[in-house]
Amino acid sequence: VAGETKNPKVYRILFVDRANDCKSLVAEAYSRQAFAECGSFTSGGWDPADSIRPEALPFFREHGLPLDGLYPKKVPELMAEPRHHHVIVGLDEKAREMVGEIPYKTVFLSWDVGDCPFGEGDPADLDRLEGIYREIASRMRELMEILRGPEAI
Repeated sequence: VAGETKNPKVYRILFVDRANDCKSLVAEAYSRQAFAECGSFTSGGWDPADSIRPEALPFFREHGLPLDGLYPKKVPELMAEPRHHHVIVGLDEKAREMVGEIPYKTVFLSWDVGDCPFGEGDPADLDRLEGIYREIASRMRELMEILRGPEAI
């Protein structure tokens, strides 16, 4: 009534995969960097690793992805937070099952971005991680445009 506009909504988005040591952390770091003013981003796993995969660290640095505050976290602890997540993005095929009950007003999305490539020592691992990164970036741009409009990207 007074002609004042509301501040744009800040969306809480959770990325989930099994170990939370690679692709969900890539999604979290990319989203924090690209959409810092549009959302609050975190990631977790139902069987979290002890740390980020060391093989992925050069990839994070090369792409300028922030490492501060990035570490594997447990999904149940994140789901127990008092404020609900607006969107939960499953990055593993079992993510929906492992997350359990989805809170009211929360949307669950399942993104098939491939498996984290590390483990075999294959030189093509970084190329496969690059593909995962690009897929996540593309889907996040689409999601943020849906949630916040074209000015979000």
